[in-house]
Amino acid sequence: VVRDVIGEDAIGNHMVLLVDLGPNRRLIADVGLGDGPLHPFPLEARSWSESGFDYALERTDDGWWRFQNHQHGLAPRFDFTETPRRRPDLQTMADLHGALLGKLGESPAFIVGHSAGAVIAIEMVLRGAAKPKGIVSLNGALLPFPGRAGRLFPALAKLLFLNPVVPRFFALRAHSERAVTSLLDGTGSRISPAGRAYYARLFREPRHVEGTLAMMSHWDLENFSRRLSRLDVPLLLIAAGNDLAIQPKVAEEVHGRILNSKLVKLPGLGHLAHEEAPDRVAEAILAFAAEAPETGQPAA
Repeated sequence: VVRDVIGEDAIGNHMVLLVDLGPNRRLIADVGLGDGPLHPFPLEARSWSESGFDYALERTDDGWWRFQNHQHGLAPRFDFTETPRRRPDLQTMADLHGALLGKLGESPAFIVGHSAGAVIAIEMVLRGAAKPKGIVSLNGALLPFPGRAGRLFPALAKLLFLNPVVPRFFALRAHSERAVTSLLDGTGSRISPAGRAYYARLFREPRHVEGTLAMMSHWDLENFSRRLSRLDVPLLLIAAGNDLAIQPKVAEEVHGRILNSKLVKLPGLGHLAHEEAPDRVAEAILAFAAEAPETGQPAA
C-alpha cells in the first residue's frame, strides 16, 4: 500500500503481506510500521475493532482496496500530515509531539533526533513533554547560524514562506537532477542513487517545502541555545566530520555547555551520516543506551 501518489511516484510505501489460503480465504497481515492491526484480517469490505482501535477496509470503484487506520495510529490517513493551525514555532512542534505521545500512551526511553529533530527532542524535555532516559543528537542544528547569517537566514525564510509561489517553484526545481545533486552534495554525504531518488521525490512535494520554510521562519534558536544548560537528561552528540550543513564545531560547543553530555565524532561522513553508514551510527546509539541508568521505562 502507499500513503500518497504524486505524479508517477508512490510516496510512503507501507508493506503488508497477502496470504492466500484458497478460495475466499485471503488474509492481510500488517508487516509495515506496526501501527495497524496486530492480527491478520480477511480481504473483504468490513469494519472492526481490535484492542480498542477501530479499522475499516473498503473496495474502491477502480478496483483498489482502501484501509482506514485508527485515528491515533501513526498513519491514520496514509497521506501527508496537514499543516497545523497553530504557529509552527519550536514550542508548538514540541507540544504537538508530546500530545501525540500522550494519545498513543507511549513514553520513549530514548529520543533520537537528526538535525532539526534534535532541537525538537531537547525542547520536548525542557517543556516536560517527554521524559526519556537520554537524547541522541545526530548532527543537531542546536545553535543559530554564526554572525550576520544567524539574523538574515530566518528573515529570508519568512519572506519565502509568505510567498505562496515559492514552495511550488522549489518543487519544480527538484525535477532538475542537477538541482537535487547540488542540494545533496551540500550536505557532505555520499548516498546511493536510490537514496537520491527518494529525496528528489520529497523535494518535488510543495507541501513538504512549505512546511520546511514555515518551520525555519518561526524558530528562535537564539533563545533555545541559551536554555541548553537546563537539560537534565544525558545527551549524546554525534558529529559527522564531513558535515557541510551543520559543522562539527556546533556539537563541540554544545558539549562544552552541557555537563551531562558525550561527544562522538564520525570521520568521513556528512550530514546524512545515518544513511551513509547506519551501522556506525547505530553502534554509537546502542553504546549510549547501554550506559544510561535504568528508570523502568520501556526501550524505544
